[in-house]
Amino acid sequence: MNRLADSPSPYLQQHAGQPVHWWPWCKEALAAAREKDVPVLLSIGYSACHWCHVMSSESFEDPDTAEVLNENFVCIKVDREERPDLDRIYQLSHQVITEHPGGWPLTLVLDPHSQTPFFAGTYFPSSGRDGVPGFRDVLTNISKAWETKREKLDDQTERLRDFLSRSTQVTATDRALSISPASAALSNLQRQYDPIYGGFGSAPKFPNPPLLRFLLSWSSFDPEQQSAADRMLENTLGRMAGGGLFDQLGGGFFRYSVDGAWSVPHFEKMTSDNAQLLWLYAMAGERFKRDDFVEVARQLAAFMERELASSGGGFVTALDADSEGKEGQYYLWSRDELAANLSDIEAQIAGACWGFDQPANMDGERWHLGSGKPLSKVARRMGIGRSLAEECLYNARKKLLGHRRLRPAPDRDDKVLSSVNGLTVSALAAAARATGDPALLAAAQRSLDFVRSRLWEGGRLLAVSRGSRCYQMAFLDDYAFLLDGVLELLSVAFRPADLAFAKQLARALLAHFEDPYQGGFFFTANDHEPLIQRPRPMQDDATPAGNAVAARSLLRLGRLLDNLVFVNAAERTLKSAWDELQRAPQACGAMLEALDEWLNPPALVVMRGEAQQVQDLQRTLRSRGNVRDQVYALDPASLIDRYPAKGSFTAYRCEGTRCSAPIVDPAELAAA
Repeated sequence: MNRLADSPSPYLQQHAGQPVHWWPWCKEALAAAREKDVPVLLSIGYSACHWCHVMSSESFEDPDTAEVLNENFVCIKVDREERPDLDRIYQLSHQVITEHPGGWPLTLVLDPHSQTPFFAGTYFPSSGRDGVPGFRDVLTNISKAWETKREKLDDQTERLRDFLSRSTQVTATDRALSISPASAALSNLQRQYDPIYGGFGSAPKFPNPPLLRFLLSWSSFDPEQQSAADRMLENTLGRMAGGGLFDQLGGGFFRYSVDGAWSVPHFEKMTSDNAQLLWLYAMAGERFKRDDFVEVARQLAAFMERELASSGGGFVTALDADSEGKEGQYYLWSRDELAANLSDIEAQIAGACWGFDQPANMDGERWHLGSGKPLSKVARRMGIGRSLAEECLYNARKKLLGHRRLRPAPDRDDKVLSSVNGLTVSALAAAARATGDPALLAAAQRSLDFVRSRLWEGGRLLAVSRGSRCYQMAFLDDYAFLLDGVLELLSVAFRPADLAFAKQLARALLAHFEDPYQGGFFFTANDHEPLIQRPRPMQDDATPAGNAVAARSLLRLGRLLDNLVFVNAAERTLKSAWDELQRAPQACGAMLEALDEWLNPPALVVMRGEAQQVQDLQRTLRSRGNVRDQVYALDPASLIDRYPAKGSFTAYRCEGTRCSAPIVDPAELAAA
């Protein structure tokens, strides 16, 4: 029998009606496999994943394949967004077994007694093709091996368990921290950089926000290399926003580009990606005084509020890659559709700007809107003014977006995750700072308030909310990303309750996740269910490493409050990550950003006074400073012992743990 019907996960619900006797991950499923002495077939994916849909329709909905699975395995289906702990462990296991990176759907076969895999792969076609064996053949061969080669499989799983155990062991350095990993990372990135289209490496090409954030913070590492870091960052952000990776009609970035020119994407839209990129474009707009980057941030924030916000204020997880059974169907256009919906001049301008004067880039007959010619060049070629060209492109975008909304839309995964909302709170706060739009600030506060009211219980955080159900004890990323978001929000609009929540999050993080011996943080809490590994993530993946965000956030909060418990925990984390920073610095962009804040503390300014006065001064100081600088305008009722009021206006300027004497003249602070 299929046991997924009661699961709250949209991904598991997609598999609830299949003939496979699926279980969710639970102790009962593992006990059943041990009792029957059959392997566990573990399938990990997520609702917006195109190839997960393909394998589902080809194999899991096929009665003959289901019969093989049901007779020879206990089958467990996992939503990787609900259980990132399992996904981390088994992605690493896949990499060790196959010597190739993993992906989704992730397909593993586990020894039922140890939960350790002895076979791993990703997508398998229903029948063999292109050198990849058919899924049923794979299952048959595994069943035979389980019956005839058990001793060999036991030896293999024992070696893997030993590796997984050793991979989480660290020895904190006792040496002074330095910028050497950052310099090595920049040199590596310069070698991998695509000078034409931006980004790093070739197809498929991912945005990699943690590395781009590292480049944005580079100025405090080594000013002599500033121009190189700026050039890579500006070109990459410009190319991504002007190409097919960005939805030119509705806003929002797709997951990644299948080509090196950012032209044709993989069409799922993840909230975690868009939140990180929103922060980047908002902050890069400030840093480089680029109005076009700020405009991308506006469009991106509008997309997120329109399509990813839940009715309760939190932000959901993703939009599917597929609609009407085909990937990208919702986003593609023909020339006939362009002509039917636009005036002649609008069609000419939009066609040239979005690539319709080039060969079709999808299915040989349709176009995904992407890299065409710059609007200024199109206007000159057509002999019209820039303002008229802008008006025509605006009208074309509005008309086509209206027509697109009549199409069957991609499904939406409406889970609300604490980790994703932490990223979103940070991004919307940064966008509010860059644009001055109070609606974005309100959206950030609603997201935080949703998480605090629904997912914070008894001093602990839950990871997932869907409908009326809140469940799953939270992971490192949930605490770290949310703490980071609260601090970003406090620097835009100070609410005393938010500061109190930040302190609660930090204390829970230290109590339940920190390694008290070598420093740093485990991915799972100290009272989490026992698994074959307790991950300790130092490297970034699609999101920044939780250890890195925890270190940076604890450092900021500790310096704001003059709390050495938080500051020292941040230092211990950096020292525990030192070997990883030395070995693979370009894989640790977020940790390098945390290292930067440790070695080169940003300016910290805290002001008290009449609300409008301190808010105006806050904007003035930010417009002159580094995007890393932290400027807080305290609510008059806020009590932070370190910053006592000395009259109608008081300010303190701090670097690291040292603060100036009280500054009571706003002009003196502005001059400083």
